[in-house]
Amino acid sequence: MKILSETNGAISATMTTLNLRHAGLRQRTGAQLAEMFRKISATVTTLNLSNSDFWPGAGYWRKTGAELAPAFRAIPDTVETLDLSRNGLGTKTGAELVEMFTAIPPTVKTLDLGWNEFWHRPGDELAQAFRAIPDTVETLNLSGDRLWQRTGDALAEVLLAIRATVKTLNLSDNDLWQKNGAQLAEMFGVIRDTVTALDLSDNDLWQKTGDELAQAFRAIRDTVTTLNLSRNGPWVITGATLEQAFRAIPDTVETLDLSRNG
Repeated sequence: MKILSETNGAISATMTTLNLRHAGLRQRTGAQLAEMFRKISATVTTLNLSNSDFWPGAGYWRKTGAELAPAFRAIPDTVETLDLSRNGLGTKTGAELVEMFTAIPPTVKTLDLGWNEFWHRPGDELAQAFRAIPDTVETLNLSGDRLWQRTGDALAEVLLAIRATVKTLNLSDNDLWQKNGAQLAEMFGVIRDTVTALDLSDNDLWQKTGDELAQAFRAIRDTVTTLNLSRNGPWVITGATLEQAFRAIPDTVETLDLSRNG
């Protein structure tokens, strides 16, 4: 961070990727963060701010939404890929999340919000926050956010709040095995039909019965052309039962990832 503040951002005139993961941002005030971000080269299109400890906790600097919003607004509008994962953003209030997400540059197309402990927020707050995400975002990562803890209407509200511009949705590692077939079907059925690539990997779906898997897969939108089911095995069901379950996957799927299921 000293580099950014002392060189006025002139690290490289051709730099396109800047990784500030674990860069000690937690020790900076909101104003200091804004000053630093303003000095990032305008050539940068990929910015990694993951593991920046924006959450409250022992020994951490508590950053409020009011502090982080100006910092996010200071990010160059050349940035198209923004990684905000593993920052405990779910510990913020719904209003704070809205304030922060509204401040994300409208040039961002790929947004990583994985592993942010969003299970802390009730469904209506989380839905409100997701609606504040810029409508330029086409790829959204919500992996490891424990969405299985949202149920019924609350989960439907959250998924429906995801922008219609999102084409690639990552729901991996959300412990979806804890939902039964009917609940999974309800969840998959409310995902917007604008999503063409869906990542359901690493959800331990091997624990589901053949009927549950078939019910869930049948509910996947027929707009999905790329489906990731890797790291969900080894399947308990085998043979004809497993084949029947996978036959329920929409015919529109052109790319299916079943790797690492052994």
